[in-house]
Amino acid sequence: MTAVIVLATAAGLIGARLTGRADGKPRRLPAAGSWLLVVTALIYVNQVLFTVYIVRVHHGDTSFIAGDLPTGWFALAKDNPVISTIAQHFPWPELLAPTLLRVQAFLELPFTIFAFLTVCRWYGPGLYHRAARLAWPAAVAWTVTFCLIEWALRTPYTVQDIVIRLASMIVVPFTVRKKQKRQKKSSRLTYWFSPHRRAH
Repeated sequence: MTAVIVLATAAGLIGARLTGRADGKPRRLPAAGSWLLVVTALIYVNQVLFTVYIVRVHHGDTSFIAGDLPTGWFALAKDNPVISTIAQHFPWPELLAPTLLRVQAFLELPFTIFAFLTVCRWYGPGLYHRAARLAWPAAVAWTVTFCLIEWALRTPYTVQDIVIRLASMIVVPFTVRKKQKRQKKSSRLTYWFSPHRRAH
């Protein structure tokens, strides 16, 4: 299932990249789409490394944390031969402890925001820029909601997770707005110095 999600995301973004514009020129992958690919890859890598951590440090047993969360929360691919090989040869698996809930707490918000902005960009730059202006309120609403969920499903890592989510709430919208302003400036320069503009 994870592979299907990753492949579907990549296919959709690459498809948008290759689809031609009305003027026959190839459409560039929007910045939000590039960031979405990066975040999706990080989520996948974190899941792999988390499985390595559980296999090597806890001998494949998640009972030390699974009791604090709903059933099925930690369904691991620990019997996968590729994962088993990586786990067997990974040095210093103890350093992978943050892959347990902490890294995920940071990545969930950018995954959601960049996925939303990527879809908005497919419908045109106007909708994309209007959606990007909502990055701060969207990040705050998302973070407050999931901090409440974190508190309702308390684990030994809840306080750390909440702090990490608050950090993500600051970093993600700041990055979105900064890139949006840079893109709008670049678009204005492209317009004013384009051959079409000079012809008029």
